[in-house]
Amino acid sequence: MKSRLGRPSRATASAGAGGEGAVRVLKEMATYRDTLLMQRSSIECQIAGIENAMNAMGTMPIARPVGKRRGRPAGKAGRSGSLKEMIVKVLRQRSRPLTPQAIAEGVVSAGYKTASKNLTKAVSNALPTLKMVKKVDRGLYQA
Repeated sequence: MKSRLGRPSRATASAGAGGEGAVRVLKEMATYRDTLLMQRSSIECQIAGIENAMNAMGTMPIARPVGKRRGRPAGKAGRSGSLKEMIVKVLRQRSRPLTPQAIAEGVVSAGYKTASKNLTKAVSNALPTLKMVKKVDRGLYQA
């Protein structure tokens, strides 16, 4: 039995103390978690769209709530103008997954200044550290 928001109800959780019930409860919880993750992804995309529109109008976006990581605003990739921030910006502007090489080209075309001889390698090293970037397939990343 599910509650109004799709969460496993307390009755289900208490009934699932053993065997089949526990497996069912775990499946319900995993389904609910997946639903929440999809909602978060959708909300992050909507926020990015609003921020892009605000930046295009010449206004600064309002501060986001502070996240758990090092006191940074939730979803922020690093200091302003950093490689990580530019990677996220490029990935959010594209609707399809990109390779590290395509991301590096997008970062340079977006105005990122670098003295790196191998920017693709730097991008490849930075991608796994970004929470808002997901690895979609081998060598393909999406924000």
